[in-house]
Amino acid sequence: MKLKALVIASALLVAGVANAQESYVTNSFNSNLFVGLSAGANVGLDGLYGAVDGGKMQTGVGLGLELTVGKWFTPEFGARFDLTGIGTSLGNGNLPYYGAGVDLMWNASATFAGYNPDRVVSVVPYIHAGYVKSEGRGAGFGAGIQFPIALSQKWAIVPDFRFNGYGDALLLGNGSGVCASVLALIGVQYTFGKTTTFQTAAALTAPLAVAAAEAEAAKAEADAAQEKAEAEAQALAAEKEQLLKENEALKGELAGAAAENEAIVKNLMNTPACVYFEIGQATLSVKEL
Repeated sequence: MKLKALVIASALLVAGVANAQESYVTNSFNSNLFVGLSAGANVGLDGLYGAVDGGKMQTGVGLGLELTVGKWFTPEFGARFDLTGIGTSLGNGNLPYYGAGVDLMWNASATFAGYNPDRVVSVVPYIHAGYVKSEGRGAGFGAGIQFPIALSQKWAIVPDFRFNGYGDALLLGNGSGVCASVLALIGVQYTFGKTTTFQTAAALTAPLAVAAAEAEAAKAEADAAQEKAEAEAQALAAEKEQLLKENEALKGELAGAAAENEAIVKNLMNTPACVYFEIGQATLSVKEL
């Protein structure tokens, strides 16, 4: 039992050292998924070139809504798909605005401060690529940053800010150059799946290490029991051999005693003897015996 406890303790120590290195494994497909819903302002920007050259830049604000579905593959990196609407404006004109895109996300807090499932506020920058339909339609590219505020392991409030750049024809349907939109949203996010946290490689392999250690300890105990049984068998065999020798010696002593008795009997039979009976008696008297 002492050997078994020592082996298991050694395995757990090795697992603990590996755990200190914080090497987290990529999770399964149905783990660390999330869905979010946000609302806020969608600011339209036009005439960026003109503003740089001294011209006037047109701006406007519309209602921004966003639905996101995504997954964290590691504590640091994830991706999400988003649907964005419903409008923006430029000058005095309201514009429709509908888009779909993909964001590649980086949890900078996990990179620089380490993974902590109990962290309250994180900093998550991301890059964005998508397709937008307004007065025109086309691809847009941008970048953003969000600051998830954890309410629990599964729920969070997420302020989200993103800048998207487009061609003029995309928002207005005519012209050339660059226009843009700035989304300032706040929403809720729900994390779900088989697990909502990450495990280290050591945490996953620790049960295997303990099982292997227990198997090794059990084997050691079995070997020790076998050695003990073999030693006891050898001791019994030696005792049996000693008893056989003693038995042979007793047989020899008995044979010698029998031969001696036989010699005595023969000697008595060959020696003349004279006995006397009392008158009128057919048996020897006690004094003759």
